Parts: sequence; structure tokens; C-alpha cells
Amino acid sequence: MKALIAAATTVVCAMTACGGADPVSRSPGKEVTGAPNSFEQVAELDLGGAHALKVAMALGDEHAFFHNDDEESTGGGSAITAYRLSDGKITWRTPTSTRAGWQAGTEPGDTTLRVVGRSLVVLFPTSSAGEGTSAGRHSYKVVAYDTATGRQLWATEFAKGNGPHDLESPGLPGADDRHVLATGHARDSTFLTVLINARTGAIIWEDRGLEAFDLEPGVVVGLRSGRVVGKAATAEGRQLWERDLGGDVDSLSDPGPGMVNVAPGMRRKPAEMTTGPVSVLLDPATGRTKAEPRLLLGCVPAGRGAAVCEGEPRESTAPGPEETENDADPGPVLGLDLASGRRLWQLPDPGANRDAPSVASAWRGVIYGAAPDPVAVDARTGKDLNTRVGAAPDMVNDRYGLLFDERMSQWVRVYRAIR
Repeated sequence: MKALIAAATTVVCAMTACGGADPVSRSPGKEVTGAPNSFEQVAELDLGGAHALKVAMALGDEHAFFHNDDEESTGGGSAITAYRLSDGKITWRTPTSTRAGWQAGTEPGDTTLRVVGRSLVVLFPTSSAGEGTSAGRHSYKVVAYDTATGRQLWATEFAKGNGPHDLESPGLPGADDRHVLATGHARDSTFLTVLINARTGAIIWEDRGLEAFDLEPGVVVGLRSGRVVGKAATAEGRQLWERDLGGDVDSLSDPGPGMVNVAPGMRRKPAEMTTGPVSVLLDPATGRTKAEPRLLLGCVPAGRGAAVCEGEPRESTAPGPEETENDADPGPVLGLDLASGRRLWQLPDPGANRDAPSVASAWRGVIYGAAPDPVAVDARTGKDLNTRVGAAPDMVNDRYGLLFDERMSQWVRVYRAIR
């Protein structure tokens, strides 16, 4: 699947639909009017030599935002750039770190952006070697910018320390109009999570040892010492629940509002593994199990109370002598009901002579992919909505789509939505 796993956090979840906010709330079966029916190209964005798939990015209503190396305009450091979607022109650009900080172990792909209303929230690690007798400093920095002008609204730091240090794996698992959830590593490699006031930038609480994955209304969900926990998104930050799933957790992801997908490690002895590995779908408010379907390798919110997921391949075989892991047969694509955890549909479907699409993105109940030509698929029924959609963008909102040109890696195509 093109973007479902690798880009689930860096691309799909950079859009405003992520972080526990369902793009649209509709009952199943009603006509979807907000999702684009097809696309026409209106512009191309030149990222100036940066590889489009290796930079942090976010899609807003009027602009696309990128954070990447910027040798020319910021003295060899990095910058946030806002491109106007209507014509591809740059609206504003602002530097985010010095050359020393950028070179001290910080990769563009580590930076995370989220659009929240009229704010662009950015997280990136900083590190400086210092000058003279100064030993330098390091920290994670979270900054909010006005999406239209680039004006800084607030900035805050966490995991601050003396001396240069290569901080690892920053992330923004969730953000809404009240909270920003940021994660990283302390200098001793301990996971560190902070909950930030989205209006002021003030840190509400900091939790050393918690690796957060999901922000839901009133609760943060994450891992602590191999156990899944829910912690109150309030000033007191008390722990609400804890689940021990009987083994290590391989991954934890957010399929959409009201659900957390946990892929445990070996939960049973090999002799007891009669049905194959399973995922555990939890209610983030209570920690209770909603369902235990066959293993879901990755899910992204699709809107209309559904998620689109990649299932486990039926047979896992080692690649042949001239094959790579990427050439192996992918798992099935399926629709998941967020309320119950039940499977809505699955492709391929040999009985109906239907192939599985390569999923690029999903928005307001519509999945955009290729089979092999661009196609729009209903997220709740799995039926084709439009086989002449024109493009399968990697990021979509109500008005625009972005497609990363794999042949010319520094270019991003901008498509206008047509209904």
C-alpha cells in the first residue's frame, strides 16, 4: 500500500483531520458532499532540491507547509515555507534553527507539523555546540505560527539540557483547539511526553516514561513499561486506566476517534497460536476491548466513522532471489467500523473479481488510491465511487490534494478538488 503504513504519521496525520477529530460526522449511507469527487492539477511546488518524501509537511485550507534544509535563505539551516495552493507561490518563509543545530543529528523528516485551525504547530529538536567557554544546549522546541502570515504565536521547550546532544524521534501524536501533544526522548533515551496549552504554549504536564500515541477528548493514550495506559488530558494528569496485554506491544496507532489499535507481540505460546496474531482495538476513554480482529498492520482515519487498514498477508514468504521485501505481496485492504471494531469490507475479493487499491489517502469517507489507475472508493462500503478521479493525491482536504512526484523528487503537484 503506497502511503498507508510509511506515511500514516508523516503525511496523513499532518492534516487537520488527525489527532482524534473525525473529518465529518454522518450516519452511514448518506451522500458524502465534502469529499472531492475528482482532481485537476493547478500548480507544482519546487522544494529547492529537498526530497519531497523526506521533509516534514502539512496541508491547510489555503497553504501547504514544508520544513526542510534551506541552504540559500537561512545560511545553511532549515526553514518553514508556506506555499499558496491556488498558484504554488511562496507566501512566507521563516528559519527554525541554526546551521549548527540542524547538523547536530537533526533530520528534516524528524520534524513534525500539524495544522490546527489558523495555527501551524511545529516540533523539532535543537542542539548547539556553543561558543567560547559556553558548552551549548539542547532541547525540543514547539512553535505555533499563524498560517496566513507566519507570525510566531508562541514557543515552548522541553527536555532542555546543557551541552550538545542528538535528540531522537520527536513527534506530535495529536493536536486540537485546546491541546498539543508532543513526544521525544530525554538525554538518557527515556521517553518523554508533554501536554501543551494550544492557545498559550504553556506546558500543562510532563511525563517521563510515557510514550504517547493518541490524543482523544479528555485522554492521552500511550505506552509505559510495555503496558497501554490512558492519562487524563487535564492539569492533574492522573492515570485513568492501564492494560497489560500479556506481552510486548509491537505498535500502537490511531485509526480514528474513539479507537486505539494495539498490535501486541507474542501474546501466547506458539502452541496456542491457532488463529494467528491479532490486534486489540481499545476504547481510549475506558481502556476496554472493542474487538480483536486479525492483525492490522496499519490504519488511518477515513471519516464517516471508518478507518482504512492494511491486514496481515495470508502467507508470509521470504522474497525470491531477485525480489525485495517491497516486492512481496501486500496484505488486504479493509474498512473498519470505529464504533464496533467490525470489518466493513475487504479487498481483494476474488469472488467479485475485484483487486485491492494501493491506498494514498482518505478524507471524509472517501479513499483515494490506484488500481492501477486513480480511483475513489467508499470507506464504508468498499465500492468504487469514481474510476476517473484524475489523481490519487497523497494528502487531501476539502479543496486541494498534494501528490509527491516520485520521478522528480523535489516537486509536489497541487490539485484542485472538483465535485
